[in-house]
Amino acid sequence: MIRGSVVVAALLVAITSAHADPSSQKRADDLFAQGRKLIEAHDDIGACNKFNEAIKLDPDAAGTMLNLGLCNQNLKKYRLALRWFRKAQNRAHETNLPEYELAAGTRTKDLVDLVATIKIELSATTPPDARVRLDGEEIYAADFLHVEIDSGHHVLDAAAADHKPQHQEFDVVGKGGQTIAIDLVPGDNSVIVDRGADRRRNAILTASVGGAFLVGAGVISVIARVHYGHCVSSGTLTPNTTAMPTKCPGTDDAAARNYANDQQHLARYWGTSFFVVGAAAVGVATYIYLTAPQRERINQTVWVPTLTPDGVGLAAVGHF
Repeated sequence: MIRGSVVVAALLVAITSAHADPSSQKRADDLFAQGRKLIEAHDDIGACNKFNEAIKLDPDAAGTMLNLGLCNQNLKKYRLALRWFRKAQNRAHETNLPEYELAAGTRTKDLVDLVATIKIELSATTPPDARVRLDGEEIYAADFLHVEIDSGHHVLDAAAADHKPQHQEFDVVGKGGQTIAIDLVPGDNSVIVDRGADRRRNAILTASVGGAFLVGAGVISVIARVHYGHCVSSGTLTPNTTAMPTKCPGTDDAAARNYANDQQHLARYWGTSFFVVGAAAVGVATYIYLTAPQRERINQTVWVPTLTPDGVGLAAVGHF
């Protein structure tokens, strides 16, 4: 297929939205221009990235859609290219841009013969309303007999109420053509989701560190108390001459008192500091653990709104 046909090259101007924010529109125009330069430099990956950013700022720009189709076509991502060419064709028709519509339609006809396809087949035990996702994108029942797909590795997931979910991976080579069978059997289709696992794990680690500090505080206090008692009698600071210099490293009364005071300060400042840090860590750990989200069971056929390149749709909650 010829890269960058004359027809497309003549239409590479983004169509702006009448209600676009001026600053956003300028940014979209800049991104579009950057994307065009990258296409001309044969950097289609970089070009697609720029056009993807531009279409988010100006989602109605038929020119950007057309270029997204072109860069993806050059990357041989025919399914994605077809999606953008079709969107460009529809948008051009809505805005009365016949040249854009013709260019996008021509590209669409060319790619239909190149894109790979598969067929999805439901078994007798699979409910007809089963939800099917291909690489994270929902596939509707009306398209099961002709699913456009790119070559390469793919992931298919299926789920239905009161049936066990199915996950399978497969590869598409060339134009594909294989049939992917979905066989859901009755069973529990829910999963246990533990969003608080990391918080509880961090809480246990924090509590362990706090416990170590508390133990350290106790050890410091005991050792200091023993050494203090070797040098002076408790409460009177009377030197214990019988323990000098074997247990009390002093040779006179003043040295014994000084050493005892040092041990007292050690217990007071270091022991107390270790205790405060340890107690605080344990307190924080307790709060983290108790406020962590609990495990919950999620039905995998519950769907929530999501935004895709084609518009607003539905997506499944949880892994299914």
